[in-house]
Amino acid sequence: MRYHAVTSGRVRGPTDLLPSPTLTTGRLFAVLLLMLHTVAAADSVRVDLRGVDGAMRANVLAHLGDVRIDPRRRLSERATERILATSRQRIRDALKPYGYYAPEIDAALRQDRDDFVLTLRVQPGAPVRIAESEVLFTDHEINRTRLELGEAPATHVWPWGQGRKPQMETFEQRFGLRGAFGGDRR
Repeated sequence: MRYHAVTSGRVRGPTDLLPSPTLTTGRLFAVLLLMLHTVAAADSVRVDLRGVDGAMRANVLAHLGDVRIDPRRRLSERATERILATSRQRIRDALKPYGYYAPEIDAALRQDRDDFVLTLRVQPGAPVRIAESEVLFTDHEINRTRLELGEAPATHVWPWGQGRKPQMETFEQRFGLRGAFGGDRR
């Protein structure tokens, strides 16, 4: 992120923002102290998340990120609603890889003594599962070319994702060999 100061209609670049040699050590210390106080004043919001467990919970928490609010500050209704709306959207995004596209989310933000608490109650709902599909590409140019070459046409799409891990032989079971990638083995 770049910051530029505008003075008298002239944009000053990053090098113009460096402290001048006339800046005393005392002033520099005061500026640093003020910056540290501002950073320290913004505390992480405590998250109370219920309704999701395991990998889904971890993904939701990762999507929420680290929300920081200055505990000395009183939030406006608009700022509170923006935080809640953003939290709801991030939860929806976090649940999509698991097949949950319509979760019910109750969210509240309250100040509790010296910090804020974001309370989230999630009901993921029913996961979306593809039971059957039929996609036809009979008139597609690629299929016409494949048929001219005597190859089978593409008739279906196999979407990867949601579902169970397929039962497959390990590399060792299939080929009777063991191997590894990476690492410097001498």
